[in-house]
Amino acid sequence: MLALISMGPTLAATLEDFGYLNMTVNGQAALGGRPTLVLLLDLAATGTFSHSNTEYDNLVFNPFNIDPGTGQPRSLNGFMLVNSDGRFHLTRAGAGLMGPLALSPDERTKALTNDLMRAGFAITAAQRAGFDFVPYDDNQDGTITANEVLFLIFDNLNQVDSGAARWANPTGMGGAFKPDGSTVAFSLSVALMTQRVSFATLCHEFSHILGTKDLYGLWNVTCHNNGYTLMSCTITFADDRASYHLDAWHKLQLGWLEPRIRSLTAGGIETVPATQSPATDAPVILYDPARGFNEFFLVEYRTSTSPWGAGYEDNLPSNGLGIWHVVHDANRNLQEWANVGQSVWLEGQPNLGRGQDANLLWTSGTTTPALRWSDGTVTRSTIFVRPFNTGDGSVTFEWYNEEERWVDFAYGGFENGSFANPFNTLAEGLNAVPRGGILNFKPGSSRETATISKRMTMRAVGGPVTLGQP
Repeated sequence: MLALISMGPTLAATLEDFGYLNMTVNGQAALGGRPTLVLLLDLAATGTFSHSNTEYDNLVFNPFNIDPGTGQPRSLNGFMLVNSDGRFHLTRAGAGLMGPLALSPDERTKALTNDLMRAGFAITAAQRAGFDFVPYDDNQDGTITANEVLFLIFDNLNQVDSGAARWANPTGMGGAFKPDGSTVAFSLSVALMTQRVSFATLCHEFSHILGTKDLYGLWNVTCHNNGYTLMSCTITFADDRASYHLDAWHKLQLGWLEPRIRSLTAGGIETVPATQSPATDAPVILYDPARGFNEFFLVEYRTSTSPWGAGYEDNLPSNGLGIWHVVHDANRNLQEWANVGQSVWLEGQPNLGRGQDANLLWTSGTTTPALRWSDGTVTRSTIFVRPFNTGDGSVTFEWYNEEERWVDFAYGGFENGSFANPFNTLAEGLNAVPRGGILNFKPGSSRETATISKRMTMRAVGGPVTLGQP
């Protein structure tokens, strides 16, 4: 192999075909600034929290907040800025934080038994305490929605790590509600947190109100992809500040990156920068044009020690190439499969196990088995990770396709590279054979010469073949 030539983009496909900017709330993508209000809900009726108001404010809003335990930046706003490559951030709704907010005895009794009521009464308490929501009704339709204000609600009931994203309504039902004395109604989901929530759970539940989906497999049964995506299981222990990114699929859906689009069957070679790099086209989509856009592989490089720093990837379980297998429905959404879980998962090392292999990232010098489609069909494609060192800023990988093409220099009919209709020149054969493929020659000779620019197997079948001789 004398030279390496990267395959160009497949022009027939667009990023939208693979779900780019598909994840929205009320039709609005998570781009730009979003007003956010933190409510400290005195659910325990003690008037005290485990942390000060300033600490909660820094944990949510301050992108330069340094956690004393880890010595690393830790804030929800910082996490969103880094993961979105600066495309999404939090702004303050009003002062940004209110509380502790008291509930009436009846409100507290109901809030203790129902998350939806808890969320609704927290907003009611904020309105009762004087927060003016009217200026945040951007479309002036009389209703505040999550594309206008995002709510984070911390309560002081216990000391564990826990959180949830829930619809807000004091009745415990769906739909909009209007607090007494309010001129606007509320129709939205909010993020509920314990007072000592872990950082990953905080970011996880907040992400849900931006539209993200869980990727842990079966509810209460499996934790697929754990530690490799924020949207797997995150519950650990109180005040845990461990951090790791959203996966490339979510960033694609949110419109936070633009992966390169490549044909799986053509074979190729690409260099993938680490997630912390400023390159928003770092990941690579591999798809089969013959199968369409609803199933594909999304390749990204994850490392906790990049040249750009940890960048909220401090606690990755390992470093290497992540191969996400994605199966969309007709609307470019993930699917929930009975007894399986979500239709987006990591293909792990060494067996392409569904989010459960010993190592979910492919390490230096490894080659995958033949990739499989979700229906069990085995492709003729494999992925090879070129050798790299832990902490490298990028990883180069090649994907091979072992399909065969045929050449017969004496042939004069219709040509498609098959055994029955072979190409009749060396140039045609070399151009058509995929990287890693097999170029078969029927007996004969040609004066053609060529520089081999990709990995392949060339073989003479049924007799001698002479190339480059008069």
